[in-house]
Order: sequence, then C-alpha cells, then structure tokens
Amino acid sequence: MTHCDNPPPTPPGRPRAPLRRALLAALHKLCRPFRRIFLDQMPLQEFADYNHYWEQRATPFVHPRYARVAREIPPTGRLLDIGCGDGTFLEHVRSVSPDLDLMGIDVSEVAIARLREKGIHGEVCDLTAPGFTLPTEVDYVVVMEMLEHIAEPERVMRVLHTLDATRYYITIPNLGHIEHRLRLMFAGKMPVTAIVHHIKEHLRFWTVADFKHWSDVMGFRIVNYYGQNGTLFLWRLWPSLFAMQMIYELETKPTING
Repeated sequence: MTHCDNPPPTPPGRPRAPLRRALLAALHKLCRPFRRIFLDQMPLQEFADYNHYWEQRATPFVHPRYARVAREIPPTGRLLDIGCGDGTFLEHVRSVSPDLDLMGIDVSEVAIARLREKGIHGEVCDLTAPGFTLPTEVDYVVVMEMLEHIAEPERVMRVLHTLDATRYYITIPNLGHIEHRLRLMFAGKMPVTAIVHHIKEHLRFWTVADFKHWSDVMGFRIVNYYGQNGTLFLWRLWPSLFAMQMIYELETKPTING
C-alpha cells in the first residue's frame, strides 16, 4: 500500500478544500448585495446614441428571461419583438419554435444589422416618432427591457393596444427590489436598475404595484407575471420584493381607460 492510498487526515479545525470553496462562494454571494447597496456608484460610461450603445455591448448571451418568454409563446403564428436589439432573443426563439414567423424592430441601425446577419427580418423604427405605426397582423408581441428607456412609454402602449395581439410579453426592471429600497434608504443613492452603461439609460420606473395600475389604465390586463432573477430563491416566492426584473404577460381589454 502506498502513501497515496491513505491520505493524511485533515487537521482538526481546518475545513477540507470543497468546504472552504463553498464557504467562500457563500461569502461572495453575501458581499455582492452589500457592494451594490452601499459601495457601487451610479454607472456613468457615456454613449452618444443607441448605435454607440450597441457597439459597446458585450458578446450577447441567452438571458434566463429569453428562455422563460420563449417557453410561454405558442409555437406558431407571427411574433413581433419591439426593441429587439441584436436579435439574440429572436434567434433563441427560432431554435425552439422554428415555425414562428419572426420580425424585430429597433431604433438602432447597428442592432438591426446584427439581427439581419442572423437571417431574421428587421426594420429600423423610432417608436417615439409622430405617426409611428406597427404591422397590423401580429399574434404575439414582445417588449423586452425597452419601455424604461423612453420618456413616454404611454405612446407605445397605445400603439400596441391597436394591434389586438393574442398576448403581449413585457419585461422591465423592478424598482421595488429589496436592494433598491435599501440603497435609497440607507446609502442615500439612486437605485441602479439593470443599467448597462450610464444612469441616463432608464427614464421611467415601475414597482410591481405601479405596473399593475399603469397597464390597467393603458387598457391591458395582466394574465400572469414572474420574476426574472434576484435575491437567493426568494425572487421566485415573492417577486415584487425580491426579483430584480419582471416578466409580465398581458392581453388587451376592450377599451383604453385613459
């Protein structure tokens, strides 16, 4: 029998390597919220416009929200992605539901060029321009992390309502996340709501309660909503408080209230 067959016992009081790694990982998870709440400053990496914004974006990856929304969309029909960016979400949808007819629109020429490189139809459109219209024959509409970037999302919601699609899938940051509340209360700092480069990216903000009221006034009924990610496992149980970002599934009501 060699020496390696019987490794020396771990000295008393000294945790084994896997346990140490687990403890360090747990400590790191606990430190990240503390850093975001108390230490991190607001991001101020300038960008000239949304073409420049997309030129600076890192290599795209499939966000968990992409997979979740893709699972909810029926496998056939026409899907319009508003604010589609570089098309990473639509490319993922195509991989799981190849029979869907896909289209994306975005204000950025750079983003739409990347979408078209993926073989998906896209158009450069400014949703805030006067007289803006959308294709009329659409079954499903996705508006993913876009409404918070514009000053008057009410105008977009009114246009969406005219489509009378079967389902609308809207994702936005959750201003009510526990870290945002604590950051404002104890650190006296503006919440940083899933911002990539600069604090100026986000112009409008909603808690879950706010979005329920706002979408109702805009003529939509929330069918379901889910958290995207957040604090430990709690974001699945109590998304309004512990989810950093939200997914809302909506349908139109007969008329717009105001």
